[in-house]
Amino acid sequence: MLIHEAHQALVHPGDAESQQRLAQVAKAVSHSLNNCVNCLPGQKDVDMALRSIGEASKKLLVDFLPPCNKTFQEAQTDLNHTAAELNHSAGEVVHSSRGTSSQLATASGKFSQDFDEFLDAGIEMAGHTQSKDDQIQVIGNLKNISMASSKLLLAAKSLSVDPGAANAKNLLAVAARAVTESINQLITLCTQQAAGPRECDNALRELEAVRGLLGNLNEPVNELSYFDCIESVMENSKVLGESMAGISQHCKTGDVLAFGESVSLASKALCGLTEAAGQASYLVGVSDPSSHSGHEGLVDPIQFARAHQAIQMACQNLVDPASSASQVLSAATIVAKHTSALCNACRLASSKTSNPVARRQFVQSAKEVANTTANLVKTIKVNSPTDQNALDGDFSEENRNKCRAATAPLLEAVENLSTFANNPDFASIPPQISNEGSASQEPIVRSARCMH
Repeated sequence: MLIHEAHQALVHPGDAESQQRLAQVAKAVSHSLNNCVNCLPGQKDVDMALRSIGEASKKLLVDFLPPCNKTFQEAQTDLNHTAAELNHSAGEVVHSSRGTSSQLATASGKFSQDFDEFLDAGIEMAGHTQSKDDQIQVIGNLKNISMASSKLLLAAKSLSVDPGAANAKNLLAVAARAVTESINQLITLCTQQAAGPRECDNALRELEAVRGLLGNLNEPVNELSYFDCIESVMENSKVLGESMAGISQHCKTGDVLAFGESVSLASKALCGLTEAAGQASYLVGVSDPSSHSGHEGLVDPIQFARAHQAIQMACQNLVDPASSASQVLSAATIVAKHTSALCNACRLASSKTSNPVARRQFVQSAKEVANTTANLVKTIKVNSPTDQNALDGDFSEENRNKCRAATAPLLEAVENLSTFANNPDFASIPPQISNEGSASQEPIVRSARCMH
């Protein structure tokens, strides 16, 4: 069918109907291929873990939290324990995505299980909050952790499908760090343990997450130049030295708050040093005369996939009965931000490609995303808070159903665009670092690992 429609489009190049049929058939084939890929060993298990996280996260949508079953001290201890387990599981997902499909399946299952236990501990802590506003803030942080966890699994899934994808490994490490950061934000908000131990626990989680950046030296860590890396090393070394001196001094004086601040500064400095070392080692390796530089692709499919995930989560918040007016506005802003970025990426890609079919598809996809976004915004009417027919003015079930109906075509348009952008023909070609380049990297990496 695809070949037949492609032939018809070539025979009748100006026929809009033929072009539309070809696009529809190509879309169907792409969906079928994605379904085939999702059935591969490991992929199916990651999808199950994603669904498990989605189902568990529905606990956050209730109007009233269940009664507390533990004392505050027990709930706090449980939260710290499950946070450590979830953070460790995130690291295992990163590690297993570079291994076999069975390893990824096991790590994904363990991660979703640990997420469920952490979520229960977080909900228990939310029940101990003193005010409704505090409770809303805790639930909001738990939703952020849910989103970060889903993004981590999506990044692991992408890497396992295409291990050679440009920058995929470091994007996975960044996703794992996002999980750690969101966990630490919740711990800081919820716990009332002494400041020193809390900062130490946060620092350990941060360092465990950033260590993965040194495991892949074939991709850039950030956009720093080599001289920027040197400057970053000098600045962070100074901060680390001062904070280590502060830790020693405050231990002697017993100033717990100052001790905690010094620990946080030391952790941030170590993370900064690790990032600078990873980026510098990449630049040293790729600049070796015997290494082969890659080239940038037409689009970044991982950027499209992450935008797709963010839009999905925001649309869920839009129709969530527990969402406040500010949360609705925040979700609408997230949708507008990511759809705008996708449209700009489509316009840029259409101007860069020499393929007329791809050019038309990018333009058409941008139009579909823009139009469905405009329709959703019109339904929400975020700019008319006095209009009682607007979702942000009237939280009735009828208006939420209208909003839910408006999100469906947007999600479909974004999904179709993400599928199209995942075409290997559009992907970047990563650089190939030679053995000589790898040898040049080793002193930097060895020194960075010694810091941990």
